[in-house]
Formats: sequence, structure tokens, C-alpha cells
Amino acid sequence: MILYSLSVVYMFMVDYIVSLEIVSRHHGNILLFQFPAQVRLFMVGILLYILFDKFNKNNIYLLAIVSLILLIFLKDNTYFNYILYPFCIGFMMIFLVYFVKNIKVNFDFSYSLYILHFPVIQLALYFEINPTNPIISFVVLFAVILVLSYFSEKYIEKRFIKIGREIVKKDKSA
Repeated sequence: MILYSLSVVYMFMVDYIVSLEIVSRHHGNILLFQFPAQVRLFMVGILLYILFDKFNKNNIYLLAIVSLILLIFLKDNTYFNYILYPFCIGFMMIFLVYFVKNIKVNFDFSYSLYILHFPVIQLALYFEINPTNPIISFVVLFAVILVLSYFSEKYIEKRFIKIGREIVKKDKSA
């Protein structure tokens, strides 16, 4: 039932994006980058999480290689971008997260990264700080988001976690 529901919602998201494409011919394509148009990426992540146990290691390697090839050669194909792009990105993420050797980092930036990525990307789009090469755009935005995440974790999150623990400690002792 969950897979059916996700499939139906995914198709509605594709339809939504196609509608935005039609609107964008008259008003520019900035709407294509807003949150509702990107829900399909989250949905693919949910779907791949549900189905993750069904993939074996060899399938992930194969899917990652095929996804990379498709991302390179079909980047300008409209149908690919609407329907298969999220799956290719999802397979690449699974490969990177689960099968590439872990990088040792001395801070936990996952929450900051999650919170900050959307506003930073939206600001880059708003101020048109978006190079025509998507790889350069990704690298620059990822670097900016990592730096902001580091400072957020170090100077904001840790301090508020410490304050929260002190409040809980006071409540327990009272």
C-alpha cells in the first residue's frame, strides 16, 4: 500500500513539474526549483529506503554506474529530468553513503546540513549565483553549506545542547 501511495504521489509530482514547465515558458523557470517541485526527490529517498534491503552490493554498484552514465549523457533530456533523474540521484547517494569508505569528521554536521541546504540553494537561485555548469554549482554550494554547517554546529548547536542539558539537570534536581 505504501509503495502504491508513493507511486501515485510521485506521478502527481511529475505532472506538477510538467505543468510548471508549461507555465515557465511565459514566466521563467524559477518555479521549477521551489519546494513542491522537489518533493519527488524526497519521495524517491523514502522509496529507496523502503526497498534498500532488496538491493545487493553488486546491484548498487551497477545502478550507480548506470546512473552516473545517464546523468552525464541525458542531462538535457526533458523526460529523463522529470522521471528518472531523482532515481539516478538516489542510487548515487546510496552508493556514496553505504559503499564509499567513511571519511573521518570531528563534528556532526548532518542536522545543520539538512537545515541549511534549502535556504542556501534558494538564496543562490534568487541572487542568480548559479554557474551554467551544474557540477561547479554543486561543488560551490556544497562547500558553502559545509562551512556554514560547521560554524552552526560549533557555535550554535553545541551551546544550545549544553544549555538544554543544564535545564534538564536543574529540573531533575528540583
